[in-house]
Amino acid sequence: QLHMTDESHILMEEQVRQRVASAPSSAPKRRTLVFGTGSGLLARNLRRDLGDRLDLVENDLEPEIAMRNYRLALNVSSEEGSHQLMPGNIADLSAIPDDYFDLVVSHGTLRYFILQYGRQAVREIHRILKPGGTALIGNVPEPPKRRIIRPLVENLLTEEKIPWELKEQPL
Repeated sequence: QLHMTDESHILMEEQVRQRVASAPSSAPKRRTLVFGTGSGLLARNLRRDLGDRLDLVENDLEPEIAMRNYRLALNVSSEEGSHQLMPGNIADLSAIPDDYFDLVVSHGTLRYFILQYGRQAVREIHRILKPGGTALIGNVPEPPKRRIIRPLVENLLTEEKIPWELKEQPL
């Protein structure tokens, strides 16, 4: 089980911080979707540290998990910024308009959906991102000889002609 002390999770949180911090302070709040919220710690930390610069939406396939995390996140202090809950499947984000989010973030959930509905999920993420927006999709580090998820994602993004960049943390 992942915890925020895992280096890969810390790296993901730092990537989000850098992208939000790089926007001018006069810029509108960054609309951010965190999907596959798991423990909810990533969203709570982002709300605590960047809440005045984010409009945060949490998504999870399991409504109970999403609701628990949402309630916990509301207890985290934030001067401003909204925090919404959106239970549902990342492969069907039809309720969200095109070009809506500045940032889509997920860590460790890829392995749960890539085989079943990865192509549709990637298309949906691409559709809801604003032009110039960023999707940060992290995964639990895989040993080089047992890589399964990374090649699947690389092939999928290439086939869909979606620009991507790999940032990898050594094991």
